[in-house]
This record gives sequence, C-alpha cells and structure tokens, in this order.
Amino acid sequence: MEQIETDEWRLMNKQNHADWVYKQELKGVPIHKTTFQFGPKHPESYLLYNDSGILIFPRNHIDCYSSYTFWLEHLCTKEPIESLGKDYFSSRELGVLPELIEELYELQQEFITSKSVKYIKRMNTIQKELQEALIKIEGQRHN
Repeated sequence: MEQIETDEWRLMNKQNHADWVYKQELKGVPIHKTTFQFGPKHPESYLLYNDSGILIFPRNHIDCYSSYTFWLEHLCTKEPIESLGKDYFSSRELGVLPELIEELYELQQEFITSKSVKYIKRMNTIQKELQEALIKIEGQRHN
C-alpha cells in the first residue's frame, strides 16, 4: 500500500514539475540552468528533438521553446533525463558543449525576430555538427 502512495505522490509531483517547466519556459527561463535538491534532474542544455533525423528545438503552440512534451512523456519514468538519447537529446548525449546548443538557440531566436540572413551560415555550421553527432550515435546503435 505504501508503494502505491509513493508512486502517486511522484506522479503528482512530476505533473507539477512539468507544469512549472511549461510556465518557466513560456517566460523564457532556461530551465536546464536550474537545479533542485529534490525532484527531476534537468539536462545540461536545451533539448533537441529528433524529427526524422533532423534535430530541432521543440516548440509550443506559440513557437516558444518548450521541453514540456518531453517531461509529460516521461511522467512515469523515475529519472526522465536518463531516457535522453532516443527522441530527445541534450549536449551530453550528442557529445558537444552545452554552449554550442545555446548558441544555436540564440541564433535561431535572433533569426526568428530579425529575419536577417547573417545568422544562417553559422546556424548551418552548428546544425551540421549536431547532425554528424546524431549520425554517429545512430551508427553506434546499429553496430
């Protein structure tokens, strides 16, 4: 009986965490830079979603970065970030510095607001590096 209560408590608190994530990211707060003494661990960087071999930043209905879906999909997972490396990736799984993903995110945000082509070359360079990391990971899975 006690185990069921613990599972229910965890599920309720993970739902509260997911709701908190949604609200924070809506405000533009990078939750990956937030740590808690208790509760789910956060990834080391923004998350990227593997959309048929193309890594993209997950976004919500108003085109803001949002890892909310990741957290919802893993409500029943004891430690959600341990499931990274399948559909969602952080810098850790890709073997790149968190700053690289941060730079791509910032460049994309600038591009979205300014529509300036001056960001495209660097964004493409970073995307290529991330795609190479993904291909390497997927190659290791098949070996």
